[in-house]
Amino acid sequence: SSSKETIYVYVCGEVKHPGVYRFSKDERIVSAVKAAGGLTKKASAESINQAEKMKDGQQITIPSKKQTAKFVKAVDGDTAKLSVKGRTYTFRFLAIDTPETVKPNTPVAFMGKRASDYTKSELKKAKKIQIQYDGNKTDKYGRRLAWIWVDGKLLQDKLVRKGYARVYYIYGKYRYTDILK
Repeated sequence: SSSKETIYVYVCGEVKHPGVYRFSKDERIVSAVKAAGGLTKKASAESINQAEKMKDGQQITIPSKKQTAKFVKAVDGDTAKLSVKGRTYTFRFLAIDTPETVKPNTPVAFMGKRASDYTKSELKKAKKIQIQYDGNKTDKYGRRLAWIWVDGKLLQDKLVRKGYARVYYIYGKYRYTDILK
């Protein structure tokens, strides 16, 4: 019965010491944040309810604050080159997939060009672009993984609503997947 009293929780994202921690079953997320050394300066503290009770096996990801970016170049419908603090990075948009247009040895997929053109247009005409990390910051290709905000609206959501993208590549509990329709 003591096994019912103990839970294990994985804390990651913008905490000082990510890892798996052990707690008693009625503890709250605030305890997990404390155990993981507290929030980093980049953490978006208001993005998570620290009063919520934890569950065994839960992953708690603390997302970053939004950072301002500048448009450099659209790669395809779900990837773009953006400049953050003067450095250019390739960003892969979190939690979505658009039809292929630039994958080597792969024909351009149906609606791929449209999705790509839409992404380019949205980023090019934006008055304000922001990126927000949520969990792993890079993928196996070294691309940055982030939510992309265009004039205060989530670009991933716009792509899904227009039918240019599907919700895909969910590797954990992301902050905004629930609003992607």
